[in-house]
Parts: sequence; structure tokens; C-alpha cells
Amino acid sequence: MEQNNRASLLRMSFPCESITLLEKAKFIYNKHSLVSVVLDIDEWEFSNRKISDFQHQEIVPNLILKSFKKEIRQHTIIRDIPDDYIDNFNSALFFTTGRNCTSFSYYIFAKGKSKYNSSLIVRGYDKLSVMNSFSAAKKFLYDLIEIFDPFSIEVTDSNLYSFDEMSNKFWPGWMLYFSSIYQLPELPAWVKAETLPNGGHLIITTEEVFDPANPEHKEKARSLLGLLQLR
Repeated sequence: MEQNNRASLLRMSFPCESITLLEKAKFIYNKHSLVSVVLDIDEWEFSNRKISDFQHQEIVPNLILKSFKKEIRQHTIIRDIPDDYIDNFNSALFFTTGRNCTSFSYYIFAKGKSKYNSSLIVRGYDKLSVMNSFSAAKKFLYDLIEIFDPFSIEVTDSNLYSFDEMSNKFWPGWMLYFSSIYQLPELPAWVKAETLPNGGHLIITTEEVFDPANPEHKEKARSLLGLLQLR
């Protein structure tokens, strides 16, 4: 299958107790620094600039903070915004890899706006070297679970589903992780499910590298759509 037809997508929801703008900026920087180590990527593009040696750049939290303040000023009449400002807005931040243009989009929701109040969306995950084998991809998910303690992770492809089907909460694809707050239904015998030490579950549809153009991979993923709309 041609790579430019891919719409590979990793979605993750995770808790964030940060309240002030500065706390949110430090939270994102600390988490993404750990992600950069796991991926062995030391250069990222953010806010129209390249940042090398990412995890050792103390200036980055301040750049993130400035980005948050700029976003607030663009959408409100607020002008004087201190670092400890507690906002009622959702904050978004975007990093891209300089080598292959995989994008990492963080959305930190204002406290109380959502039960699952923050998320990370990775678009173009198939361009990451860690996703080129099943064992490496699974290890990457375990690393994300260690870093974020998420509620859920989906490793999927948006081409699997129609626009209407995307109104569902979860989009099964290659692998899905659900924390212990979710109770899994009885799964088909062909599904591989691993229970993690934290009580969460990793659901695996194939131990091959997932290809949405492969009829077997596509059928297995789509067959779980109705079953895995957990609450």
C-alpha cells in the first residue's frame, strides 16, 4: 500500500492535575521530553522553530507558556496574563518531528471541563521507526502507559471508519489500551489481551504490523467497533 494513503492515528486520553498556565507548560514539556527519549528523537519543530537536544532545553517551557498566553489573547480581551493564571480555556500544543513530519498534538482541557481531561493525538505514527515492528510498537505503548498513566490509547487508522462511525468514542485498530477504570466485555477468541501490572488491559488485533489495506486486519479491527464502546 502507498504510504501517502495512510491515515495512521494514535489517540490517548490521560489525567492532568495542572491548573495554572505555567504548570500546564511544565507538564507538557516534562511528558514530551520523556517521549522524545523513548523515540530517540532529539529535534522537534514547535512554534515555527526547530529545537535540538529537546529534553535539555530549559527554554522550552517558557516557549510553551508564551504560546498559551498568545492563544488566550487571540480569543479574548484579556491582555495581562501572569504565569500563575488559572484559565477556563482548553490549551493546545503541537510538535512535529523534523525527520518525517509525524505530529504530536497535546490538548490540555481546563479543569472540570472533561472527565478525561487531556489527550495526545499522534498523526502519521507509521513513519516512526518504533512502529515498524509489532514488538517495538507494543513496547512504545508500554512506555506511554508508564509516562502518562492514561485512561485509554488507540492505535488505529482513520480510514477504517466512515464519518458517521467516527462519532463512536473508541476506534479499534491495531492495539487498544484501557485502564482499570474500564471493565472489558467478553472478547472473541482470536483477540489477544494482556493484563498489565497496573490492572489495565492491552487489546491486540494482530501481531503483524497493522495495515488497513489488508482485508484481514481491517475486518478484525472493524468487528470490535461496537463491542469496545466502553463507559
